[in-house]
Amino acid sequence: MSFQNVVGPKELVTMTETGQLIVFTQVLRNRVAELRRDLLTALKESICDLEDGITPEFSIAAKAYPDDAPTIRELLAGAQASMESEQASRLKKRIMVVDDDPNAVDVLRQFLLKFGYSDIVSTFSGREALASIAERVPDLLILDMQMPEMSGYEVIGRLKGDPKTKDMPVLIISGYEVMLDQIKHFFQKKAVPMIGKPFDKSLLEKWLLYLL
Repeated sequence: MSFQNVVGPKELVTMTETGQLIVFTQVLRNRVAELRRDLLTALKESICDLEDGITPEFSIAAKAYPDDAPTIRELLAGAQASMESEQASRLKKRIMVVDDDPNAVDVLRQFLLKFGYSDIVSTFSGREALASIAERVPDLLILDMQMPEMSGYEVIGRLKGDPKTKDMPVLIISGYEVMLDQIKHFFQKKAVPMIGKPFDKSLLEKWLLYLL
């Protein structure tokens, strides 16, 4: 996804002297939140293409004219005042880790804490995870595929079949080959979000940035 794919080739994209990227586009008021989300996704995809260890911090805001302000000058001032840090917002989100191996759960938890995430839920089976999700849906599920009683494949099938959880991001972890033909139709992106065991710290950090 690129900026042109999001806003179209005829829209105005400009950068200020202070490094602020401003996008002017014609869109219905009820699509502003959707456009903001698409622009954020495009930014994150660009960042994920950078070298390992490079994770720029940025903020984002979206305003509609004339609903939010009567002049462009006031509109830009309002956007500046309402800038939200992507990193601060992301680090507050809830992550659930599901793995029947307590050691793997602990390793992932330590990585997440080191990255700055604090709202972390640990579960040790598919059934336990589904029960917890029924009470509160996390912002991201980090899921092991090889578990007794209920595999990660079944967990994904149940989540994607439920309107309340079908859009919840899932990051797959596995020490074995994952049978992609069983799950790839659940994912809209070309690449299924996945990391292997032992965990690649840089890859994990990038997937978290992108999925959250």
